[in-house]
Amino acid sequence: MNALYFILDWTTPIVHGIGVAVAAWAYRLTRETGYMLIIVYFTLAFMVAVTAPYLRARSAMYFPYSEDVQQRLDEATEEILGEAVHTKILPVTYYFPLGNIILVTGLFLIARNEKRRNAEQGDVLSPP
Repeated sequence: MNALYFILDWTTPIVHGIGVAVAAWAYRLTRETGYMLIIVYFTLAFMVAVTAPYLRARSAMYFPYSEDVQQRLDEATEEILGEAVHTKILPVTYYFPLGNIILVTGLFLIARNEKRRNAEQGDVLSPP
């Protein structure tokens, strides 16, 4: 089960990485500047998806609560846990990037269609 959670955690960065690759492929085919903006979008989204959890954890380490606030939090936690008869397993919510997958698929289909159209017209740019 932990492997499934690991895969789900990395689904978003993988989809964004594929988005960068598909947008770069589309840009190589058509040389349209709109694809450069899509590359920038997916690159930034990839960087945020990869670094945000670590930055969030690090900021909690470097900006801890004051001693007074931490002591009150510890007391409240012990009080709540002491009253609990049994512990519940809380459900974990995972995000599945369906919208991003649809976006990457649409981008791939548009670029593939442009490649075919350019091939029929005979003006396909050869890759360098």
